[in-house]
Amino acid sequence: MTSSILSSFDREGHRCPLIQEMELHELRKEKPSVAVVGFGKMGLLHSTILGLLGCGSVDAVVDSSRFVRFAMAKVMKNTAFYAGLHDLFSKQAPDIVYVTTPVASHHHLLTELIAGGIRHIFLEKPPTVTSEELHEILGMLNKNHIVMVGLQKRYALTFRHAKSLLDQGIVGRPTKTYASIRSNAIVAKTNRHDSVGRGVLLDLGIHLVDLLAWMLELREVVEAKKRTMYTCVDDVFESTLGARNGGIVEFEASWSDPQYPSPETRIEIHGSSGTITVTEDFVRVDKNKDESGASSYCRYKPHYYQGIPPANLADPEYTLEDLHFLNCVSQGSEPATSLRNAQETMRLVDEMYSKATRELHD
Repeated sequence: MTSSILSSFDREGHRCPLIQEMELHELRKEKPSVAVVGFGKMGLLHSTILGLLGCGSVDAVVDSSRFVRFAMAKVMKNTAFYAGLHDLFSKQAPDIVYVTTPVASHHHLLTELIAGGIRHIFLEKPPTVTSEELHEILGMLNKNHIVMVGLQKRYALTFRHAKSLLDQGIVGRPTKTYASIRSNAIVAKTNRHDSVGRGVLLDLGIHLVDLLAWMLELREVVEAKKRTMYTCVDDVFESTLGARNGGIVEFEASWSDPQYPSPETRIEIHGSSGTITVTEDFVRVDKNKDESGASSYCRYKPHYYQGIPPANLADPEYTLEDLHFLNCVSQGSEPATSLRNAQETMRLVDEMYSKATRELHD
């Protein structure tokens, strides 16, 4: 089903029918049992999406907060609530588990889930704190495990179209790219990231690293710098990266930019014959004026999401990633953002941190 979602764009952004009703109906018939571990914002989001799609039944929620368990049990009367995985395993055997807890808990929870026989796991980003933790978890998996990481920007149709344009060579060979991801999530003193020891690059910037690794095949970290403003970790992170095609990428991540009340990802790729600019909201192609038959055009978000996805909360890429995950579980196939495929992204994140010995200055 979702193969068409992931790769069906022509130059103008036209696509084949993305979700066939018959295929969605098949997913609805399977109705796997789902447990959600961690019932904060993301746990509630995925649970609601699954309910709207009718493709999965959230039969269990695991959360350490007694208040959350008590309050949500009043609303979700057909869902069992547990304080820990041990309680869940003693009563139920879910087909799928969504892990939507803070990253510091991921290594421990994945270890328990794999030991408990859970084969299908959706893991919110970032997958782990370090590549070393990721490699330990991968060593526990076998070919029957399907573990997907919630790097949902890869499922935004604007970024998928931009990737398709690059692959078609619309702007020639990339030479220089300017890439940023910014929000105003942290603009006051806080210590909630102290225990992790890593900040905006791991939490928010990982989306941009993943997009760039996928679109441009990043090869190396040339230089990295960070700035601490409101936390004890990196609040702003800048890096110069090298891509396999020889192009240079200028990277910036910030969760302390007051100009961005909503997160924005922006990638501007300069090629030998033009430029592609892409965000969550648009794709713009500008051809060089001396190119024969040069043409420029821009496509906006409504162009891509005409009737897609069939249910929508927050941004549409969240629903598309859930559909992709459910389809991979149904077909026994590897997700585009599987835990295995996240290795290169985490390697780059580790290397960026290791080279960030210089402090940024205003």
